[in-house]
Amino acid sequence: LSFYMSKIPYIYKVKTTANASIKADLNKFTFSFINSVLEINAVKATIDGTFAMLTGEDGMEFDLKMKAPDTQFKDILSLLPAMYTDNFKDVKASGTAALDAYVKGVMKGEEYPAFNLKLLVKNGMFQYPSLPKSVTGINVDMKVASPGGSLDKTVVDISKFDFNMGGNPFAAVLKVSTPISDPNLDARMKGIIDLNMIKDVYPLEKGTELSGRLDANLNVATRMSYVEKEQYDKVKASGGLKVTGLNYRSAAMPLVAISTMSMQFSPQFVNLENFQAKIGRNDIAANGRLDNLLAYALKNKTLKGTLNLSSNYLNLNDFMTGTATTTAAADNSALPTFEVPKNLDFTLNGKMKQVVYEKIDMTNVSGTISVKDGILSFKNLGGNALGGSLLMNGTYNTAANPKAPKVAMDMKLSNVSFAQTFKSVEMVQKFAPIFEKIGGNYSMNFNMNSVMGSNYLDMLKTLTMNGLLQSSDVKVQGTEVLNSLASSLKTDALKSLAVKDLKLPFTIENGRVNTKPFTVNANGGQLNLSGTTGLDQTIDYKGTVTLPKNLANKYVDNIGITIGGTFTKPKIGIDTKSLLSGAVNSA
Repeated sequence: LSFYMSKIPYIYKVKTTANASIKADLNKFTFSFINSVLEINAVKATIDGTFAMLTGEDGMEFDLKMKAPDTQFKDILSLLPAMYTDNFKDVKASGTAALDAYVKGVMKGEEYPAFNLKLLVKNGMFQYPSLPKSVTGINVDMKVASPGGSLDKTVVDISKFDFNMGGNPFAAVLKVSTPISDPNLDARMKGIIDLNMIKDVYPLEKGTELSGRLDANLNVATRMSYVEKEQYDKVKASGGLKVTGLNYRSAAMPLVAISTMSMQFSPQFVNLENFQAKIGRNDIAANGRLDNLLAYALKNKTLKGTLNLSSNYLNLNDFMTGTATTTAAADNSALPTFEVPKNLDFTLNGKMKQVVYEKIDMTNVSGTISVKDGILSFKNLGGNALGGSLLMNGTYNTAANPKAPKVAMDMKLSNVSFAQTFKSVEMVQKFAPIFEKIGGNYSMNFNMNSVMGSNYLDMLKTLTMNGLLQSSDVKVQGTEVLNSLASSLKTDALKSLAVKDLKLPFTIENGRVNTKPFTVNANGGQLNLSGTTGLDQTIDYKGTVTLPKNLANKYVDNIGITIGGTFTKPKIGIDTKSLLSGAVNSA
């Protein structure tokens, strides 16, 4: 048996056994339980009363009572999934407990029966036999009750929740009324939890390490309407939470180390005074404020805030999945997408010395990232990368469809390396493999839009881009295209190019790079080309070659050409008409 509320497993896979004596009146659809026994893990309870289907109506009527008169504290512990394990029978425990409940009334439409659940624990303690220390002084007084009718009449009252671990007392109380219409909250928490003690009182999984300290002294009392109407004079919120020296490591996770985290509460906001952490090799430091935290926690309202984030090293690949080991696998693997929450209104101002994303290594990164209405926005986010610098503005939008995020970017690359771009950017390997054979640097401005589909290839098929690539000095050699062109025209002069002041406008649409007509001066000659490159690396270019003066003859100096096939297996076509025309015109 499992019971979830708001995706939280309050009861998870508990062993349930029923020994019921039921008297049924099928004419009235009434069922009576007489001294029936229900066992939930180690808790044994009796159930008495009746349950009936309303005649001619879509509803039910209850008059049931549950009692667990002989319950001990250890029995209550068995309801906790983390406690009820194979060695639970060996756990030493003492203390008294009482558990009873009733349900009485009609459940129909929005009308609910009256109910009352009481749990009382006095002087509870437990200790695992293989561990040196115990948790003592466990006292709980909890009641969840409603007089019936609307569930908004429900009151949750935990008037006592105390325990002592390693000589450190911890106490909390919580009361919530009118939970639906206008949650009325009164909560207090005070104490110390020495996380170094956890391993001494609870058996951690193999490979798990936990240490640190939590200091809590928090008081909150308010109605949700006071917060929503910004009537902060009616809100009571004070105290804070502090974490120091927290270290957590498991077999499945790298070390998470929070050296310090300090939060102070006020009626208007929560002040994150200091946060310093390391996750594996990544370090993060932050400060800022959170607004509307209570409304976010209790009513799922929008959480607002501003954070200042800094880092010496941040490898984003450590937080993403879907990385493939081969090109084929990468093409068909799921993209590492994520949903941007709609109930966040956040601004992050970042300064990071080094950031790694996929194969791109960036330094001196700064900019602003905002989250609002399911849209992640980047403003003046830039740094040094690919041998030069880059600057980005754009959005990552999951508001309409979280499974197909829309990406819109404006990018400016300045003086970056062709070779480093090819090594680091998979999109360039797909659309412009010639970058591998180009020496020199370039600058480029472009804007792009795409929809991130189920895999990388699907995303590239939706990609549209407009841009301009410029370079003052480009050297191209060793490409199959140039070698084949030189062979077809019987001149080695075209096997390499040294290009000055290149300006190359381009677009990407329907899975192909479209290059507008451009001219390249090559070793005294000239190439004029336009065409397309596909996702499958097929090429389709046409243009003219103007031979250098020392190679041209009196009959032909301009030759029409076509370039097809692929970058690795090009097919060169010579326009014989241009040859004949040149010969005729020169005759």
